[in-house]
Amino acid sequence: MAHMVASDCGVPQPGLSVGPTSEFSLFFRLKPGQGPSLRAALVDLQETPGYRPGDYGMAVQTIHEARFVMFDDDTRLAFVTSFDGPWDAYMEDFFTSGPAFTDPGSIFLDGKNVLSIVVEIDTSFLWGRDLVGAVAETLTRGTFNVRIERVGRPEVKNMMLAPKEFDPVNRDLEIRDLYNMEDAFHLGDSYQGAYRARLDANLAFWDGLDGKVDWPAEANGSHPLTDLVLADYLIVDVTKPYVEHGTFLEIELAARRGEAHQTCGGRTLNDDVMDTIFTQLVNAGHGPTIRDGVDSATRPATSTFPYLATPNPNPPEPPEHH
Repeated sequence: MAHMVASDCGVPQPGLSVGPTSEFSLFFRLKPGQGPSLRAALVDLQETPGYRPGDYGMAVQTIHEARFVMFDDDTRLAFVTSFDGPWDAYMEDFFTSGPAFTDPGSIFLDGKNVLSIVVEIDTSFLWGRDLVGAVAETLTRGTFNVRIERVGRPEVKNMMLAPKEFDPVNRDLEIRDLYNMEDAFHLGDSYQGAYRARLDANLAFWDGLDGKVDWPAEANGSHPLTDLVLADYLIVDVTKPYVEHGTFLEIELAARRGEAHQTCGGRTLNDDVMDTIFTQLVNAGHGPTIRDGVDSATRPATSTFPYLATPNPNPPEPPEHH
């Protein structure tokens, strides 16, 4: 996207406007071998109620074209659209009118098995600490260990650090590999400025999708969630009882409000944390839940150690709803 325009709320948005008509284009690289499955998914999408303009009384009534095109031997995908009205109305409709971003959703790993490592810890070994931080890491073997991957909260890297086009400082920098090498509890000084610039820009973009600002910038220009995101580990209160749903980010957001938290925090296996993330990024919890269309796993985790569902057959069988 070569040009950016500013929305009514002052957040840069992609595309150009000519008279009443707005446009934008997105280009993606596809993983090898994923062309056929993506093509089938696009066909299903086009047959989904709510996909076509005018369904459900959507705010954007005139879409001149909205095309998905796979090219370069199914290694790249383009999405091109033009429509009457502003970008803000288009995205607000996308996130709040329901069918365009909700049912039916799909789970990419449905029917497949995933390698899992389950660790149980006796809390008596935590030196009397009530709050603990948890992060998963992958390190190389050998005398000198190199951290090549880490995960605290989900989708920090893909949703909040990967997009480059809004970053005013390092638009050409693939920042995720550098971020993966960091110690989650002790970020180095060398790239903190780069991480902050990327997060400030991308978090502001997410916040502006509904046409209003729910996370006004701090006095220094930083996004209010940047520090929270950079503290990229799950926070768990081991003194609070286990709750199946609604604990994700509860401790962190309560601390931001200056209130006492009420739950154990962390991330439970069956909690729909993606809806929590989308909702906090877009409207700070001040509006409707922003759903991703996938409300639960096809085969939820169990409630007893080691909490895993029974393995799927090999080769995998598509679930009934596919």
